[in-house]
Amino acid sequence: TNLTDMVRDKGSGPYHVERPKVLYSNSTGKYVMWMIIDNEARNLAMAGIAVSNYATGPFDFVRSFYPDGNRTRDQTLFQEADGT
Repeated sequence: TNLTDMVRDKGSGPYHVERPKVLYSNSTGKYVMWMIIDNEARNLAMAGIAVSNYATGPFDFVRSFYPDGNRTRDQTLFQEADGT
């Protein structure tokens, strides 16, 4: 996965992934990884999403963003028993 594509306007890398969490999406039939993407200075703090056919990967990076326009450091995911 090339993590530099989505942060090209945010300075230079290297970039790293923190606190990955994986859920299965019934609607897409894929595993979705939510993560924090940051740089060495720890001032980027973007949410990132990647998908895979398997829970253990490999994952394809989809995008990164600032949730509600804000940096993020801690993400909590919840999934109903029916997968929604």
